[in-house]
Amino acid sequence: MSTVVGICVALLALALGLILFIEGREVTGLFDTFRAMPLLFQVAWEVIAFVSLALILSAVWLSYQLVFQRRAAQTLASRLLGVRDSVRGLIKTQVDTEAGVHQLARTDPEDAMAAIQQRLTEAERFAQVQRTRNETVDLQSRVDYIRAQQRVLKDRLGPVLEKRRGIEQIFMELHAHQNDLERTLDELASADDAVALDISLKNMIEFVKRSHGRCDDIERALKIASGLKEEYAELRNRLVPLPDTVTGFLEHSPRDDAALGDALRGYLQSRLGEALPADALRSVELPRHLRMNLRVVDASGQELGMDRDIATLRARLSDAARLEFAAAGPAFERRGLRRWEFGELPEMLALRRDGERRTGYPALVDETDGVALMLLDTREAALVATRKGVVRLIGFELGDSLARMSKAASWPPIATPLRAVVPLDALQDDFARAVADRAYVGDDPLPRDRDAFVAQVKRARARLSAVFDALVDATSAIAAAQYALSQKIAAVPATQRMLAAEAKAQRDALVYPGFLSATPWARLSHVPRFLEALSRRIDRYPQNPERDRRHAAQVGAWWSRYRERAEAERRAGGVSAALDDFRWLLEELRVSLFAQELRTSVPVSHKRVEKAWQALPAPGKRP
Repeated sequence: MSTVVGICVALLALALGLILFIEGREVTGLFDTFRAMPLLFQVAWEVIAFVSLALILSAVWLSYQLVFQRRAAQTLASRLLGVRDSVRGLIKTQVDTEAGVHQLARTDPEDAMAAIQQRLTEAERFAQVQRTRNETVDLQSRVDYIRAQQRVLKDRLGPVLEKRRGIEQIFMELHAHQNDLERTLDELASADDAVALDISLKNMIEFVKRSHGRCDDIERALKIASGLKEEYAELRNRLVPLPDTVTGFLEHSPRDDAALGDALRGYLQSRLGEALPADALRSVELPRHLRMNLRVVDASGQELGMDRDIATLRARLSDAARLEFAAAGPAFERRGLRRWEFGELPEMLALRRDGERRTGYPALVDETDGVALMLLDTREAALVATRKGVVRLIGFELGDSLARMSKAASWPPIATPLRAVVPLDALQDDFARAVADRAYVGDDPLPRDRDAFVAQVKRARARLSAVFDALVDATSAIAAAQYALSQKIAAVPATQRMLAAEAKAQRDALVYPGFLSATPWARLSHVPRFLEALSRRIDRYPQNPERDRRHAAQVGAWWSRYRERAEAERRAGGVSAALDDFRWLLEELRVSLFAQELRTSVPVSHKRVEKAWQALPAPGKRP
């Protein structure tokens, strides 16, 4: 098209040129004629000429654009062809990929890995063969050299192997002797005819009170001396042989009123010439065969019991000791008391029988229908019994005041949420015991005479109503929190069985039959917060199970240590107040770890818990 336009333009230009060249005069006449025409005709001819020229120029421009567009179309077509080829290649690649994926899906991954590993092994073997072929010349010489080295090593190791077999034989003989020795020690520890320390029953209490701390000084000193921590191994080596060190300590004769640890630390300082760090001594459990065997006999010399654990022996023979006190002072004991009509109640009472002095502890023992005045063998047992006896006597003085309040109370809102834990009758009895203990005695000192008892009755009557209302509120809050927590535990999925078991155990340690009277009054108001913290722990468990398990393991380790210690103290006569405070500190630790926003009543951390544990009195001692 552009060629045609160009040819037409060229022909037009030639025609015009030819006319002007040949007929120049006629053209001049033509212009003269044009000028002679009217103006309107001139304008018409000018428009015709201008439009013709414009059409020619437009035709030229359009032909140029047509040429440009054709070239662009050709370029675009070539590009589209390349894109089409690329798309076909991608489609083919996708088809190959999908085929490979389907093949991989049908193939066992382990088989595929095994095939790859086999190929790698074959490649390595091929490479090794190639290297071996390249080193064929040196191979035989290396084999000969290795065989020579093997013969030399065999000659050298022969005597060593013989010695090793001899040493193994010696160890087998030592192991057999060790087994014989352990059996002998076990027989010694369990034999009834082992060396025993005889104690008459009437002197048993004095022995426990004054002599138990000294009768096993040998074992305890050996235990502490051999229990130096690893970081003080150098100091320990300077005390070898330990039996001689213990003998020297016993000959040193420390003061009777000095604690064994302080006395031993002072002796070691004088022997070593330097002060021993405060934490260098630690408790180590003695083997059973090293413990003193104690045998208790009655006045006629007949054996009543024998054991290596003084606490177990004391608990076993406590009834017999009480009978001995009864025989020693029959005029002191009275039964069926319902009023304070026996004068003063001393904290201790010294008795003499058969020329021997013994100490008893007067106590008011609750017998439900009345109170008995008795002598008990320990101060702790007397205090516990007297508190219950005073509560019973004040109850006789106040009549049925507490019963009327209990009858007027609205029990369904309290008892219904707790019906799965404790029946209504048992809950009401427990509630009454808790109110009576708090209102009748509380934190007041126990009365020891008639005037103090009368004043205590007045205080009890004044605060009975307030204590009753406060316990109703506390019990209602505990019941609601316990019920909500139980519902949440029941909804825990089976995949979180461990969490549900831990939650149940913690809940049952807080709310159980008799928990109102067993829980210290100051702790009852915190029980709902502890239950709520446990509920929030269940809610947050899915967010970070690993964190929950880590915190639970830390608290669980402390809880196990507490339970072992509490069980040991119960066997020895009762859980100490310090250990009970530690138990509630663990509950606060749970709050700080699992529901920190609920806040704790006291500052608590793992370091504070460790410090509180270290501050507990030694087992068998009371603060």
